[in-house]
Amino acid sequence: MTQNQEFTQLISRRDALQTLSMLGLAPIAFACGGKAKEASNSGMTPMSNSDEMLVAQWEAKGLLTAEAPGKWSGKIAGHYPIANVVGNTVSVVTPHGMSGEHFIEAIYIKDASGKLLGLTKFTPEDSAALASFQLADASIDFKVYSVCNLHDVWEANPVRTAAAPGPWAAKVEGHTPLASMEGMNSVKVSVPHGMSVEHFIACLYITDATGNMLGKVQLDPNTAMEASHVFELPSDTTVTEITPWALCNKHDLWVGASMTL
Repeated sequence: MTQNQEFTQLISRRDALQTLSMLGLAPIAFACGGKAKEASNSGMTPMSNSDEMLVAQWEAKGLLTAEAPGKWSGKIAGHYPIANVVGNTVSVVTPHGMSGEHFIEAIYIKDASGKLLGLTKFTPEDSAALASFQLADASIDFKVYSVCNLHDVWEANPVRTAAAPGPWAAKVEGHTPLASMEGMNSVKVSVPHGMSVEHFIACLYITDATGNMLGKVQLDPNTAMEASHVFELPSDTTVTEITPWALCNKHDLWVGASMTL
């Protein structure tokens, strides 16, 4: 089994219901199989000292990113927080299971200066790591963070789209994922992007029309010849629409156009 195959995961229905995702090219609300927790702060008033201290404690080991995952280079796909903006609401999901031994402890958000704007804590009893932050102005630059009880703190920027590429307007063509049918129940996701150890597509995801994550795969730039993967759907699938996602190790997470099956 190759490293790429080891990272492949077709999500079960139970896990799918623990995951939120964004659909389409325009920013829209999350579809979900669980309810997002409201943040302990709206971003309009100062966070408490205890919250600031807790975040400092979590971050003491450093922050992990798709480009710099530290010793957890094989854990990107399930730990990278996905942030979607609708109006002044920032919805965040980490596609990670929630069990007593291994779970997401918290999701939080900071502005460009590093100011803590909101924090949501979880327990293993929560069905999913989902959070919603209401900001005074969500057009500001911000980053979101996800804390795993075993694999440290992960940092991410908002999801990028062809319509809203953020600082990467020149990168749209080479980062927007495409979905195509490869058989009766096979969906190929590909990105016209090179694969070198310095710059590569780290992860690919697919979601259905209701926002449930159906599959995720982490690509190994040492062995993957191209930024693509074929996801196999169950033979009795009732899925009618697929949306592709691609995470670049340098240029954030991108969502492509949905495809009708």
